[in-house]
Amino acid sequence: MPAGREALDGRPDRVEGHTGGLAEGDGREYVLDVVQAAQAQRLAERMKRSPPTAIFASDLERAAETARYIGEACGLPVTLDPALREVDVGLWTGKGYEEVHALYPEEWAAWDSGLDVRRGGGETYAELAARVNLSTHRLSRLFKLQMGTRLVEFRNRQRLQRFLLELGDGETRNLLGLALEVGFGSYTQFNRVFKRVMGCSPAQYQRQKIAHITRD
Repeated sequence: MPAGREALDGRPDRVEGHTGGLAEGDGREYVLDVVQAAQAQRLAERMKRSPPTAIFASDLERAAETARYIGEACGLPVTLDPALREVDVGLWTGKGYEEVHALYPEEWAAWDSGLDVRRGGGETYAELAARVNLSTHRLSRLFKLQMGTRLVEFRNRQRLQRFLLELGDGETRNLLGLALEVGFGSYTQFNRVFKRVMGCSPAQYQRQKIAHITRD
């Protein structure tokens, strides 16, 4: 994480072999693939224009490798700190959201409702906050300040973006199956989030997509 006027999240945005929702956690077994390495190099080149004053990163391989690209481009050393690892989601790590929902339904329901649970035997957000020496209140406040939205709302919007991307033309996809695949815990929850963000129901949106394609 570069340190300067603001903190920048430089994590890669995909994991090799996964296109749907993924409970990635601290991802300790993952390394940068070819696409992610290219992303990290492009990020490093952009940061040369306004370099940070210092670079701190998790000691896990993907974060450390990304930070090294930035450090080399900006001529700065990288400080690796285990306290900066992402939240540990234990047995959820590396599993798709649909698989997690099927294997750990009670944990999933509690977490999806906003409770701070130890997912897959990993750690809670309170434990994460203590590890990075932040209170949970300050961690939540910093997240909202940086991202402009609450953590729960951000998570649901990310799921919705994945849903819309995977839906495509809408002709052949089952809405419930796809909603669970991208990480929603139930169709009720998905329907509520979809209506709030999109202004119509998922079924209405699907019909509109199909009608538009048919006219074209």
